[in-house]
Amino acid sequence: MSRRDTRRTRERSAESSGSRSSLRDLVSQLTRALGGSSSSNRSVDQARRLGAVEFDGSQGPAAALKWLSSMEKILEEGMQCPDEDMVRISGFMLEGDPRKWWQMEKTRRRHTWDQFKIAFSTEFCPPAYREARRREFEGLRQGNMTVTEYERRFRELSEFCMHLIPDDHAKKVRFIDGLNESIGYTLSGSVHPTYQSARDAALELERQAEIHRPSRRRPFEGSYSGVPRQGASKKSHSSGSDSGGFSPRGRFQRRGGYRMPQPARHSISGGTSSYQHSGFSPKPFCRRCNRAHHGICQFEGVCFQCG
Repeated sequence: MSRRDTRRTRERSAESSGSRSSLRDLVSQLTRALGGSSSSNRSVDQARRLGAVEFDGSQGPAAALKWLSSMEKILEEGMQCPDEDMVRISGFMLEGDPRKWWQMEKTRRRHTWDQFKIAFSTEFCPPAYREARRREFEGLRQGNMTVTEYERRFRELSEFCMHLIPDDHAKKVRFIDGLNESIGYTLSGSVHPTYQSARDAALELERQAEIHRPSRRRPFEGSYSGVPRQGASKKSHSSGSDSGGFSPRGRFQRRGGYRMPQPARHSISGGTSSYQHSGFSPKPFCRRCNRAHHGICQFEGVCFQCG
Protein backbone atom coordinates (compact mmCIF):
# COMPACT_ATOMS: atom_id res chain seq x y z
CA MET A 1 0.00 0.00 0.00
CA SER A 2 1.30 3.37 -0.92
CA ARG A 3 1.72 6.20 1.48
CA ARG A 4 -1.12 8.08 -0.20
CA ASP A 5 -3.58 5.29 0.48
CA THR A 6 -2.46 5.00 4.06
CA ARG A 7 -3.04 8.72 4.64
CA ARG A 8 -6.52 8.53 3.14
CA THR A 9 -7.43 5.64 5.38
CA ARG A 10 -6.35 7.51 8.48
CA GLU A 11 -8.35 10.61 7.47
CA ARG A 12 -11.48 8.54 6.98
CA SER A 13 -11.04 6.92 10.39
CA ALA A 14 -10.62 10.32 12.02
CA GLU A 15 -13.74 11.68 10.34
CA SER A 16 -15.73 8.64 11.41
CA SER A 17 -14.54 8.99 14.99
CA GLY A 18 -15.41 12.68 15.04
CA SER A 19 -18.87 11.98 13.75
CA ARG A 20 -19.48 9.37 16.43
CA SER A 21 -18.24 11.77 19.14
CA SER A 22 -20.48 14.56 17.87
CA LEU A 23 -23.42 12.20 17.86
CA ARG A 24 -22.71 11.12 21.43
CA ASP A 25 -22.50 14.73 22.56
CA LEU A 26 -25.79 15.53 20.88
CA VAL A 27 -27.49 12.54 22.51
CA SER A 28 -26.13 13.57 25.90
CA GLN A 29 -27.40 17.09 25.50
CA LEU A 30 -30.85 15.86 24.50
CA THR A 31 -30.90 13.45 27.43
CA ARG A 32 -29.99 16.19 29.90
CA ALA A 33 -32.60 18.51 28.42
CA LEU A 34 -35.32 15.89 28.54
CA GLY A 35 -34.30 14.82 32.00
CA GLY A 36 -34.32 18.41 33.23
CA SER A 37 -37.78 18.99 31.77
CA SER A 38 -39.07 15.80 33.37
CA SER A 39 -37.55 16.81 36.71
CA SER A 40 -39.17 20.24 36.44
CA ASN A 41 -42.59 18.74 35.79
CA ARG A 42 -42.20 16.41 38.72
CA SER A 43 -41.29 19.34 40.98
CA VAL A 44 -44.38 21.34 39.95
CA ASP A 45 -46.63 18.33 40.47
CA GLN A 46 -45.13 17.74 43.89
CA ALA A 47 -45.65 21.39 44.81
CA ARG A 48 -49.30 21.13 43.77
CA ARG A 49 -49.77 18.06 45.93
CA LEU A 50 -48.40 19.99 48.90
CA GLY A 51 -50.94 22.77 48.35
CA ALA A 52 -49.34 25.18 45.87
CA VAL A 53 -51.85 27.11 43.73
CA GLU A 54 -51.63 29.56 40.85
CA PHE A 55 -51.61 33.30 41.45
CA ASP A 56 -53.41 35.56 38.97
CA GLY A 57 -53.29 38.86 40.91
CA SER A 58 -57.07 39.28 41.23
CA GLN A 59 -57.24 38.88 45.02
CA GLY A 60 -55.37 42.01 46.07
CA PRO A 61 -52.16 42.81 47.99
CA ALA A 62 -52.97 40.78 51.09
CA ALA A 63 -53.59 37.65 49.00
CA ALA A 64 -50.32 38.25 47.11
CA LEU A 65 -48.26 38.23 50.29
CA LYS A 66 -50.14 35.19 51.55
CA TRP A 67 -49.42 33.32 48.30
CA LEU A 68 -45.72 34.24 48.47
CA SER A 69 -45.45 33.06 52.07
CA SER A 70 -47.24 29.81 51.23
CA MET A 71 -44.95 29.09 48.27
CA GLU A 72 -41.86 29.72 50.37
CA LYS A 73 -43.06 27.28 53.03
CA ILE A 74 -43.90 24.56 50.47
CA LEU A 75 -40.71 24.87 48.43
CA GLU A 76 -38.24 25.48 51.22
CA GLU A 77 -39.57 23.32 54.02
CA GLY A 78 -41.78 20.79 52.23
CA MET A 79 -39.66 20.06 49.16
CA GLN A 80 -36.26 21.44 50.27
CA CYS A 81 -35.70 22.91 46.82
CA PRO A 82 -32.50 24.78 45.99
CA ASP A 83 -32.73 28.52 45.47
CA GLU A 84 -32.88 28.31 41.68
CA ASP A 85 -35.75 25.78 41.67
CA MET A 86 -37.77 27.90 44.11
CA VAL A 87 -37.68 30.81 41.67
CA ARG A 88 -38.43 28.60 38.66
CA ILE A 89 -41.42 26.79 40.21
CA SER A 90 -42.89 30.01 41.64
CA GLY A 91 -42.64 31.68 38.26
CA PHE A 92 -44.36 28.67 36.67
CA MET A 93 -47.32 29.10 39.07
CA LEU A 94 -48.01 32.67 37.94
CA GLU A 95 -50.98 33.31 35.64
CA GLY A 96 -52.48 36.27 33.77
CA ASP A 97 -50.92 39.67 34.41
CA PRO A 98 -48.43 38.32 37.00
CA ARG A 99 -47.07 35.91 34.38
CA LYS A 100 -46.62 38.74 31.89
CA TRP A 101 -44.81 40.71 34.54
CA TRP A 102 -42.50 37.79 35.31
CA GLN A 103 -41.68 37.24 31.63
CA MET A 104 -40.37 40.79 31.47
CA GLU A 105 -38.74 40.72 34.88
CA LYS A 106 -36.62 37.60 34.40
CA THR A 107 -35.08 38.99 31.20
CA ARG A 108 -33.46 41.82 33.16
CA ARG A 109 -31.37 39.69 35.48
CA ARG A 110 -31.03 36.30 37.09
CA HIS A 111 -33.05 36.31 40.34
CA THR A 112 -32.25 34.64 43.60
CA TRP A 113 -35.17 33.74 45.85
CA ASP A 114 -34.69 36.82 48.03
CA GLN A 115 -34.57 39.02 44.93
CA PHE A 116 -37.71 37.35 43.59
CA LYS A 117 -39.56 38.05 46.87
CA ILE A 118 -38.56 41.72 46.84
CA ALA A 119 -39.55 42.21 43.20
CA PHE A 120 -42.83 40.35 43.63
CA SER A 121 -43.81 42.23 46.83
CA THR A 122 -42.99 45.60 45.31
CA GLU A 123 -45.09 44.85 42.22
CA PHE A 124 -48.19 43.31 43.81
CA CYS A 125 -48.13 44.92 47.27
CA PRO A 126 -47.27 48.61 46.73
CA PRO A 127 -45.41 50.55 49.43
CA ALA A 128 -48.39 52.88 49.98
CA TYR A 129 -50.60 49.91 50.85
CA ARG A 130 -47.99 48.48 53.22
CA GLU A 131 -47.63 51.87 54.94
CA ALA A 132 -51.40 52.09 55.50
CA ARG A 133 -51.43 48.59 57.04
CA ARG A 134 -48.44 49.49 59.22
CA ARG A 135 -50.26 52.50 60.66
CA GLU A 136 -53.36 50.40 61.24
CA PHE A 137 -51.26 47.81 63.06
CA GLU A 138 -49.65 50.43 65.31
CA GLY A 139 -53.09 51.77 66.32
CA LEU A 140 -54.81 48.40 66.63
CA ARG A 141 -56.80 47.95 69.88
CA GLN A 142 -59.32 45.33 70.92
CA GLY A 143 -62.19 47.74 71.65
CA ASN A 144 -65.53 46.07 70.97
CA MET A 145 -63.94 43.02 69.32
CA THR A 146 -63.69 39.66 71.02
CA VAL A 147 -60.23 38.28 71.74
CA THR A 148 -60.60 35.90 68.78
CA GLU A 149 -61.49 38.74 66.39
CA TYR A 150 -58.68 40.92 67.74
CA GLU A 151 -56.12 38.14 67.42
CA ARG A 152 -57.17 37.43 63.81
CA ARG A 153 -56.82 41.09 62.82
CA PHE A 154 -53.52 41.32 64.69
CA ARG A 155 -52.16 38.34 62.74
CA GLU A 156 -53.33 39.73 59.37
CA LEU A 157 -51.78 43.16 59.86
CA SER A 158 -48.53 41.84 61.30
CA GLU A 159 -47.72 40.33 57.88
CA PHE A 160 -47.13 43.86 56.56
CA CYS A 161 -44.78 45.04 59.30
CA MET A 162 -42.68 42.16 60.55
CA HIS A 163 -39.87 44.63 61.28
CA LEU A 164 -41.94 45.99 64.18
CA ILE A 165 -42.18 42.56 65.81
CA PRO A 166 -38.88 40.88 64.87
CA ASP A 167 -39.19 38.10 67.46
CA ASP A 168 -41.80 36.26 69.51
CA HIS A 169 -41.26 38.40 72.62
CA ALA A 170 -41.94 41.66 70.76
CA LYS A 171 -45.00 40.08 69.18
CA LYS A 172 -46.33 39.01 72.59
CA VAL A 173 -45.79 42.44 74.16
CA ARG A 174 -47.57 44.21 71.28
CA PHE A 175 -50.48 41.77 71.46
CA ILE A 176 -50.98 42.34 75.21
CA ASP A 177 -50.75 46.13 74.83
CA GLY A 178 -53.70 46.10 72.44
CA LEU A 179 -56.02 44.11 74.71
CA ASN A 180 -58.69 45.76 76.84
CA GLU A 181 -57.61 46.78 80.34
CA SER A 182 -59.65 44.09 82.09
CA ILE A 183 -57.62 41.39 80.31
CA GLY A 184 -54.38 43.19 79.51
CA TYR A 185 -53.61 44.12 83.15
CA THR A 186 -54.12 40.55 84.26
CA LEU A 187 -51.78 39.20 81.59
CA SER A 188 -49.14 41.86 82.32
CA GLY A 189 -48.96 40.73 85.93
CA SER A 190 -48.52 37.05 85.10
CA VAL A 191 -45.80 35.03 83.39
CA HIS A 192 -46.39 34.08 79.75
CA PRO A 193 -43.14 33.21 77.97
CA THR A 194 -44.53 33.01 74.44
CA TYR A 195 -47.06 34.76 72.24
CA GLN A 196 -49.16 31.61 71.98
CA SER A 197 -49.40 31.19 75.77
CA ALA A 198 -50.45 34.84 76.17
CA ARG A 199 -53.10 34.43 73.46
CA ASP A 200 -54.49 31.27 75.07
CA ALA A 201 -54.59 32.96 78.48
CA ALA A 202 -56.50 35.94 77.04
CA LEU A 203 -59.06 33.61 75.48
CA GLU A 204 -59.52 31.80 78.81
CA LEU A 205 -59.95 35.06 80.75
CA GLU A 206 -62.62 36.19 78.30
CA ARG A 207 -64.41 32.86 78.63
CA GLN A 208 -64.39 33.02 82.45
CA ALA A 209 -65.66 36.60 82.42
CA GLU A 210 -68.52 35.59 80.14
CA ILE A 211 -69.49 32.71 82.44
CA HIS A 212 -69.56 34.84 85.60
CA ARG A 213 -71.21 37.86 84.04
CA PRO A 214 -74.46 38.62 85.99
CA SER A 215 -77.58 38.10 83.98
CA ARG A 216 -80.27 40.77 83.84
CA ARG A 217 -83.38 39.57 85.67
CA ARG A 218 -86.87 40.92 85.06
CA PRO A 219 -88.56 42.38 88.15
CA PHE A 220 -91.29 40.26 89.75
CA GLU A 221 -94.60 41.75 88.70
CA GLY A 222 -96.41 40.62 91.83
CA SER A 223 -94.04 42.29 94.28
CA TYR A 224 -95.15 45.44 96.09
CA SER A 225 -93.58 48.55 94.63
CA GLY A 226 -95.28 51.20 96.77
CA VAL A 227 -97.80 52.09 94.07
CA PRO A 228 -101.45 51.13 94.69
CA ARG A 229 -103.00 48.70 92.30
CA GLN A 230 -105.12 49.99 89.47
CA GLY A 231 -108.74 50.47 90.49
CA ALA A 232 -107.96 50.93 94.17
CA SER A 233 -108.69 54.44 95.37
CA LYS A 234 -108.81 56.16 98.66
CA LYS A 235 -111.99 58.08 99.27
CA SER A 236 -112.44 60.60 101.97
CA HIS A 237 -115.59 62.39 103.00
CA SER A 238 -115.83 65.38 105.21
CA SER A 239 -118.62 67.19 106.94
CA GLY A 240 -117.60 70.24 108.90
CA SER A 241 -114.58 69.22 110.94
CA ASP A 242 -115.37 65.49 110.72
CA SER A 243 -113.65 63.23 108.16
CA GLY A 244 -113.70 59.49 107.66
CA GLY A 245 -114.90 56.56 105.54
CA PHE A 246 -118.48 55.73 104.72
CA SER A 247 -120.92 52.95 105.31
CA PRO A 248 -124.24 52.27 103.60
CA ARG A 249 -125.86 52.79 106.95
CA GLY A 250 -124.21 56.10 107.75
CA ARG A 251 -120.95 57.87 108.42
CA PHE A 252 -118.30 56.99 110.91
CA GLN A 253 -117.09 59.49 113.42
CA ARG A 254 -113.67 59.08 114.99
CA ARG A 255 -113.84 58.86 118.75
CA GLY A 256 -110.40 58.37 120.16
CA GLY A 257 -108.98 55.46 118.17
CA TYR A 258 -112.34 53.98 117.21
CA ARG A 259 -114.94 55.02 114.69
CA MET A 260 -118.51 54.88 115.89
CA PRO A 261 -121.30 54.51 113.35
CA GLN A 262 -123.62 57.49 113.20
CA PRO A 263 -127.18 57.35 111.90
CA ALA A 264 -127.98 59.16 108.72
CA ARG A 265 -129.36 62.63 109.21
CA HIS A 266 -132.42 63.71 107.24
CA SER A 267 -133.42 67.18 106.22
CA ILE A 268 -137.13 67.73 105.85
CA SER A 269 -138.06 69.90 102.91
CA GLY A 270 -141.37 70.00 101.02
CA GLY A 271 -142.71 66.73 102.42
CA THR A 272 -139.64 64.73 101.45
CA SER A 273 -136.27 64.05 103.01
CA SER A 274 -132.88 63.85 101.31
CA TYR A 275 -130.23 61.46 102.53
CA GLN A 276 -126.98 63.32 102.89
CA HIS A 277 -124.36 60.81 101.79
CA SER A 278 -122.04 61.01 98.87
CA GLY A 279 -122.54 58.32 96.28
CA PHE A 280 -125.68 56.77 97.90
CA SER A 281 -129.28 57.82 97.15
CA PRO A 282 -131.86 56.08 99.48
CA LYS A 283 -135.63 56.45 99.16
CA PRO A 284 -136.86 59.77 100.54
CA PHE A 285 -138.96 59.71 103.73
CA CYS A 286 -142.60 60.65 103.27
CA ARG A 287 -144.38 62.50 106.12
CA ARG A 288 -147.79 61.64 104.74
CA CYS A 289 -147.49 57.89 105.05
CA ASN A 290 -144.48 57.81 107.34
CA ARG A 291 -142.65 55.55 104.89
CA ALA A 292 -139.74 55.92 102.49
CA HIS A 293 -140.58 55.76 98.79
CA HIS A 294 -140.04 57.51 95.49
CA GLY A 295 -142.57 59.52 93.50
CA ILE A 296 -145.93 61.00 94.58
CA CYS A 297 -147.45 59.53 97.73
CA GLN A 298 -150.67 57.59 97.00
CA PHE A 299 -151.65 57.18 100.65
CA GLU A 300 -155.43 57.72 101.11
CA GLY A 301 -155.67 56.97 104.82
CA VAL A 302 -156.51 53.27 104.42
CA CYS A 303 -154.57 50.17 105.24
CA PHE A 304 -151.92 49.13 102.75
CA GLN A 305 -152.72 45.43 103.25
CA CYS A 306 -156.54 45.20 103.29
CA GLY A 307 -157.38 48.55 101.70
